[in-house]
Amino acid sequence: MVENTTWRNKFWNVFINELTKIFKSKRFFIITFSFILIALFSLYYLSFSANNTFGRPKLLLLQVFTTQLYFIPSFTILLAVILPLCSIAFGFDTFSSDFMNKKNKDLYYNNSQKEILLFSKALAIMITFSILLFILFFFLVTSSSIIYKIDIRAMELMRILAFYSLSILYSTLWYIISIFISLKNAKSKQSLFFSILVYFIIVVLWAPLILLISFGITNSRLIAENMYSLFSNISPFILYKNAAQGILLQPMPAFAPKLFNPLFAAFLIPGGLEYQSFSLIWLNILEFMAMIIFILSLGYIKIQKNLN
Repeated sequence: MVENTTWRNKFWNVFINELTKIFKSKRFFIITFSFILIALFSLYYLSFSANNTFGRPKLLLLQVFTTQLYFIPSFTILLAVILPLCSIAFGFDTFSSDFMNKKNKDLYYNNSQKEILLFSKALAIMITFSILLFILFFFLVTSSSIIYKIDIRAMELMRILAFYSLSILYSTLWYIISIFISLKNAKSKQSLFFSILVYFIIVVLWAPLILLISFGITNSRLIAENMYSLFSNISPFILYKNAAQGILLQPMPAFAPKLFNPLFAAFLIPGGLEYQSFSLIWLNILEFMAMIIFILSLGYIKIQKNLN
């Protein structure tokens, strides 16, 4: 009982310390500023739908997240691209700098409490992104409803809340990926290089590679498309982007990864388009949670090997 209390106290002490360091860091203010720019762009995009001479769309509030202007991507795509970079900025030197500067030495070399640092950092970044994204989403919803006189519907708020939760998981996953890479590299520069390399592969190269492989190993278009749909969703970027499209009712291109695996199509609930895609969102949430738990487990195993 005493050991559990001591572990809990040390965990919360480290957690508060990590959270304080994040909020005082220059990176936090730079990332906050980038979020403000994204919000302003999105409000500007919405003016094109709000002032449409053919009448307002039925779900105008959701279009603040999905409207694309010329070559500038929508809010959804911007988040899909920028959130991983924000997470990498917070996490690439998490363990590298700690090892070099001998910080938290007692936690690193105490076999009974060595996991505290890993889990406290993960929780701290989840809280950080929860706050940042809440402010961003709240600002977008309230500003757009006031400026463009939008009547907010419960269904729209429910979808925005689901997208908010998905974004927290997505950013946390990328942070955990970056701190796992930092565990494997003693120097911060190496950790940053490999974090950016993983980001480039997952965000830029993954979809084209899977597409080439899928059509390269079979002559059947149907089989190739199903393979592409299945394996492309291994990428957190594509999984997040497609799930967001389903939540926010954003139209997808003619040839794009399907939102959900066709094997689960039978679970679609009857009803209008506004509610149908919600029936399978939990599959995407579970997939993100599984990725987070898996990489956290790898990080914990790595710490144990380093310290034993």
